[in-house]
Amino acid sequence: GGWLCNDDAMGSDPAVEIQGEGEQTVWVGTFRGYARGNAPEATLRVTDEMDFDLDVPAPPPPPPSEPRVVFSTGTYAPLDLDARGEEIDFHEGVESYEESVTAAGETANPVSGDFCRGAIPESATATLTTEGSGPLTILASADEDLVLVARGPDGTWYCSDDAVGQDPAVEIEDGAGETRLWVGAYSLGNTAPAVLSVMRGAIADMLPEEDYEDVIGDYEDVIGDGEIIDEPGEPRSPYSEGFYDGDELGTDAGMTLSLTGGSAEARVSAGGDLAMPVAGDACAGFISTEPTASVQTGAETVSVTASAGFEGDLTLLVRAPEGRMICSDDYDGQDPGLEVSGAGDGTYTIWVGTYSRVSSPVRATLRVREGFLPDLE
Repeated sequence: GGWLCNDDAMGSDPAVEIQGEGEQTVWVGTFRGYARGNAPEATLRVTDEMDFDLDVPAPPPPPPSEPRVVFSTGTYAPLDLDARGEEIDFHEGVESYEESVTAAGETANPVSGDFCRGAIPESATATLTTEGSGPLTILASADEDLVLVARGPDGTWYCSDDAVGQDPAVEIEDGAGETRLWVGAYSLGNTAPAVLSVMRGAIADMLPEEDYEDVIGDYEDVIGDGEIIDEPGEPRSPYSEGFYDGDELGTDAGMTLSLTGGSAEARVSAGGDLAMPVAGDACAGFISTEPTASVQTGAETVSVTASAGFEGDLTLLVRAPEGRMICSDDYDGQDPGLEVSGAGDGTYTIWVGTYSRVSSPVRATLRVREGFLPDLE
């Protein structure tokens, strides 16, 4: 199965020496191309006698085959899994309970799943100890946009976002035992007073009927199958300015784009291990420390989009020439897009991220153009 090639072993004629028995397959070619039918005729000679000088080094042995990869290590954002937070004793005979808590977006949600969004506290908000059998519905509500993460008694992780308006809710089929709860915020860095409610019964019976019909798919445990349902109410802005005063972000862009004819497009690797360090309404996900790309332009308005098709849910961060940070999530479906106006002449630095932490980078298409974002149907 080894391949041997040669050119000019004997003047302009090629020759190879083959060791070992078996069938040999030979291609005789020309150094330059010819139109079909016009190539010169040649003589192919095969001999087991070395009657000519062949100064060709013996081929190296084939490299060892790569070991089969059957597992890999993973990364996990640190959560204090020993912290219990508020102790809620939901003993038998109690049908519902409310507790005032503080929702906090301290670290990007490290749990993977369709509805595992936003940011959560590093330590649990509460530990719910439940007696009795049957399903539990857990709801968090506030004037702010919240997210909810729960670890059920059997170790299953649950996430929710926007089950009732901007409030999250989950259903745990058998809630007997201890459930750890994290009440977070959709935007990293946000905090808000919130109310944590626990009710006995399925989520279909607990939520108002008109809400339940719209959002039955909008809570999901991590191992299940779900469908994102468009929630009623005001749509979330697909991009926003963000606040950043840290030192995590680097300056060495992976590539420099050139705006030919006012636009540029490139294939890039999206994602990273750094939880989005910029705080803002549309700032979410995970990025690399170093920028994905940079581009220099003096256009009055610059728009940036990224897409991975069905390969992943992307996010976007752009640092404008004058220092503004702009984030985007879900401008076109799960693809981010943003536009920057009045930033002046200079370098736009771009990070393409993923909404959830991924074990390997996602291949994506980055597009930059002078002008406004295209209108979507």
